[in-house]
Amino acid sequence: MTKSSSWLWCLDTNTLPPVPEPSGVKADETSVTVKVGETVEISASVLPTDAVQNMKFTSLDASIATVENASATTGNVTGVQEGSMLAEVAATADTAIKTTIAVEVLAAEQE
Repeated sequence: MTKSSSWLWCLDTNTLPPVPEPSGVKADETSVTVKVGETVEISASVLPTDAVQNMKFTSLDASIATVENASATTGNVTGVQEGSMLAEVAATADTAIKTTIAVEVLAAEQE
């Protein structure tokens, strides 16, 4: 079925076309730097762009930095202790479709 015929089918049956399955996840950044105790926002999108934009953000080493969802397309990274780790971003429709973001945690500034 071609794209134009699928729209005609939708008009005839009064239904919406199927939502495309995710094929990839693209992070807006490939790496972020955060200080201990600070939080930075990371964001990503599901490909194709007309697929459901809903992702799960997780930390692969919570002893270095925690990562949690802030919205469907953003996550918060909070530095716990100095070091490096990876944050993972996966499409919730298929968690095998994912990417990683390198996270570097620096020491907090002394006052």
